[in-house]
Amino acid sequence: MSGGEEDVQNLTTRLHKLQTTSEGGGGDTKNTKVDDACRFLFNVKERFKDDTNDVFSSFIDNLLKLKSGSKSMNEVCHETTIQFREHPDLLLEFAPFLAGFSQERPSS
Repeated sequence: MSGGEEDVQNLTTRLHKLQTTSEGGGGDTKNTKVDDACRFLFNVKERFKDDTNDVFSSFIDNLLKLKSGSKSMNEVCHETTIQFREHPDLLLEFAPFLAGFSQERPSS
């Protein structure tokens, strides 16, 4: 398994853990958000699977840097906008994904 695939696996696992630890009120909404996030990551991976610039790995790396605090939300948004510039459908899906991702991040 390549580093990018491991990163996706880790993000997907984290999303599913978030889903299973938040049982209770609003669970269906949480489940839908987690499913949407997983679907978005899968769509990005599929879209860029043959890309020689390795956009997908770079995208995952940016998310991990956002999570760790080594990149700001503005930096990640800017870089992702450039990476997805020819994929407006992914850009539309990115905003809600990022909102959910940033809510799940621990505050610093």
